[in-house]
Amino acid sequence: MAEILAGSAKSLEDGGADFVILCTNTMHKVAGEIEASIHIPFLHIADATGQKIQDSGIGKVGLLGTRFTMEEDFYKRRLAGRYGLEVTVPDARQREIVHRVISMSWSREKCDENRESSLSKSSKDWPEMGRRCDSGLYGNRNAGSRARLPGTGV
Repeated sequence: MAEILAGSAKSLEDGGADFVILCTNTMHKVAGEIEASIHIPFLHIADATGQKIQDSGIGKVGLLGTRFTMEEDFYKRRLAGRYGLEVTVPDARQREIVHRVISMSWSREKCDENRESSLSKSSKDWPEMGRRCDSGLYGNRNAGSRARLPGTGV
């Protein structure tokens, strides 16, 4: 995947693009390879997110996303390293639910009444996560980038 996305970014650069932006959280896993393949700016989604969070005075966030975004370090590391944020994710069972809800939205399968209601119904254990966070992040092409953790007041 890295080779394909890096090649596409190089093609954009060769075609005269001023910058490259990747419109998916999960594929940012290969952002380093994309950045290394081009000489124009790569606008990293975690940088825009991290800057906004930092500007808001928030220090601890709960991250919801695909399994890869929540379990691998590429997004959390960037938010922590560049913006000094403490990033937490739900436990394994809850991560699987969040991942399934996002995957269902990709395949347009019905997900209870809607994604948010599915997350709310499955979030009985999230108050503990909410106590550890100042805010919650939910990145998905069909939703905003900041959301409340259901049942937490966060």
